[in-house]
Amino acid sequence: ACGGAFQAAFGRLFVAGGLGHQESPFLAEGLKSKWLVRTQALPQIHRQSLLDLTEGPCILLATFLGAADLCGMDATCRTVRELNRAHGGPWCVLGSQTFLGLELDGDGVFEPLEQTGDERIGATSRKQARVDWKGRFARFQAEVPTFREPFSGTEIMEVEQPDEIAYSRC
Repeated sequence: ACGGAFQAAFGRLFVAGGLGHQESPFLAEGLKSKWLVRTQALPQIHRQSLLDLTEGPCILLATFLGAADLCGMDATCRTVRELNRAHGGPWCVLGSQTFLGLELDGDGVFEPLEQTGDERIGATSRKQARVDWKGRFARFQAEVPTFREPFSGTEIMEVEQPDEIAYSRC
């Protein structure tokens, strides 16, 4: 089971029959008793927390987060971390948006398009299913702003020959 910040954020919110039912700590005593009578009159439905819906709304919402927020979300739970790293998950979506049209020397584009052809589509899909999209995002983020040899790093501080050409890794 997941714990930490993720559980603190979503553990008390229950979903029953598509409607969220949660006792509000801000209700006055009179309203609280009316709320309890109304909710006790509802049919008893198996309640699920948002943690039980990891492949649904939580992952969809995670596609709107940035890299720092996704790292924080990954730190809360192994299951969520694995879902975030999956093909089509938040890391894949973030990388596709961030590095759209950029090709890294030796790695190609961030998310290669499936090639047309009967057997190549299946092979590409299997390969994409094994990609660690968080690791690929980190590699692109680190290497896209750098230069190839004979230069290295993000800045060129010294040039040996006046007509030297600098190539980026992207």
